[in-house]
Amino acid sequence: MSQYKRPVRPGGSRPASEQRPAVPVRRVAPAGAPAGQNRPAAPSGTARPAQPVRPAAPQYRPRRSVRLPYDFGRLVGISIAVLALGVAAHLLWPNGLSVNPDKGAVAASSTVSEIHGSGPIRINELMSSNDSTAVDDNGLTSDWIEVANVSDRAVNLSGYTLGKNERASNVFTFPDHTLQPGECAIVYADSTLQQETGRAYHAPFRLSSQGGTLMLFNPSGTAVDSVNFPAMTADMAYVRQDQAAWSVSSMATPGMANTAESYTALHQPRTDAGVEITEIVSSNSRYAPDENGEFHDYFELHNATGAAIDLSGWFVSDAVGQPTKWRLPEGFVLQADEYRIVYASGLNRRDADHPHASFSLSTEGESVLLSDAKGQVADRVDFDLMKPDTSWSKGADGAWSTAEPTPGAAN
Repeated sequence: MSQYKRPVRPGGSRPASEQRPAVPVRRVAPAGAPAGQNRPAAPSGTARPAQPVRPAAPQYRPRRSVRLPYDFGRLVGISIAVLALGVAAHLLWPNGLSVNPDKGAVAASSTVSEIHGSGPIRINELMSSNDSTAVDDNGLTSDWIEVANVSDRAVNLSGYTLGKNERASNVFTFPDHTLQPGECAIVYADSTLQQETGRAYHAPFRLSSQGGTLMLFNPSGTAVDSVNFPAMTADMAYVRQDQAAWSVSSMATPGMANTAESYTALHQPRTDAGVEITEIVSSNSRYAPDENGEFHDYFELHNATGAAIDLSGWFVSDAVGQPTKWRLPEGFVLQADEYRIVYASGLNRRDADHPHASFSLSTEGESVLLSDAKGQVADRVDFDLMKPDTSWSKGADGAWSTAEPTPGAAN
């Protein structure tokens, strides 16, 4: 049986009946052409099967690169220069610059040519960092300036002016106020202006603890005295020794002559005050209720004279190193032989009829002080640990002992 073999045709072509239908070629239109142009044309007379619509591929968008400003390098250079200037300024002025309201920002060490006034009125003492030396009429420890009459005659201060330099607009001008020979006047430098006769004086500027300048002008506007004071720590005073010499001192004497005797007198109890402390109760739950019916620690003051004594502006304290801790309110007047208590409640109520000090008393014992308006101690009493509702009382003979409290009355 012969095997059938398919004859091979020249060229390898197959008969038309055996040829495979041609696969239509899909033409891809260029980017941006209408979607219909991507499809090949269907043969004439032939129905084109429906083709699923493919979602258009997302177009590729090149990532934008970050572009720096054209002057970025210059900005970096300026920043570095500013930083370098700041470091240099800190090295040159580690304490910073003081601000003068009349001249703007100036160095704290600015000075003037000093005028050493010979009188009759001149700057005598100042304190630029008052922590506990003197308390003003508002109960605050403000910086202060002292002027003195160094002549042998009475001088009216009216028209004399204090300022920080000759072009200052914030100045203090004295009203009608006569100083006797050797007398002094205090001006508190706390940036509040008060220059009425009969009231405490306040200047509309402050003194810098880093040092500065102060000038005194006579009523004609002529500078008659000036001083360049140095940096000073708390409660240090710049004290005039003579016409041209000044010194830093821990012995401040506000309102008094600049002498050791004045300092001693200022810090030793007065013997002529006429007012004394007569009773102290440091743990009270039964005696002398206040205006609200509450009980507080208290101490008692007694007018030992036969005339009324006005204690307005006097001070009481529980700290030996700070005798001007709390100021008695205006209108606190003790009549002859009157006893009156001051509550040591810590409530700080400035009521002449019901005064409440800003401090309380320790049950373990401490000191109570009474000082006059200049801060000079008029009486001081030390007490130890006491039982509750027991007083430390002064007897008629001046001796102290524990006893039953008798607030507002003789012991």
